[in-house]
Amino acid sequence: MTEPTPNTPNEDRRRPKAMIPYLALWASSILCVIFALFAMLNQG
Repeated sequence: MTEPTPNTPNEDRRRPKAMIPYLALWASSILCVIFALFAMLNQG
């Protein structure tokens, strides 16, 4: 069984799926920052 080369369309189809966790991390971190800002504004 030979490993697929990075130039195969299979690899290109798998790449966007690998970006989903990074996007989720970015979204969660941004939401946490916004929530913290709202909490600070409400306290003031």
